[in-house]
Amino acid sequence: MNNWRSDCWDPDRWQLPAVLRRCRAWIRATRRRRWTVGLLLTVFVLVVFPGLLGATASATAESGTHTAGSSVGSAVGWTHVADSSGVEAASYVFATDHGSVLKPWDTGIAMVIGLEFAGWKIIVITAIWLIGSP
Repeated sequence: MNNWRSDCWDPDRWQLPAVLRRCRAWIRATRRRRWTVGLLLTVFVLVVFPGLLGATASATAESGTHTAGSSVGSAVGWTHVADSSGVEAASYVFATDHGSVLKPWDTGIAMVIGLEFAGWKIIVITAIWLIGSP
């Protein structure tokens, strides 16, 4: 018991390389852990990361006379990325049923999809701007 306490408070045990080695060894221990970590990383990259980007953009975008859902457009509008018809990609809107008091499930789904779309817009518009910039 005493040895466990001394190991737990050892500063070398909590150095970043040692922690990463322990995590890597723990993940590689079984096939189920590898699959679980891979699945969680995939969900994070495809769902959580774009949602976080969308939420951040919605929270930090300028407030003014914009339509609903256009705060992300104002966050990336400075890029002036436009489609072949001349419509700026920052002004794209994801049209969906926003639900009602009697359909709270649709409201929740619309909110999640809206955040996902906002994150997607940020990633795609920034990538197009980077590729097209001189």
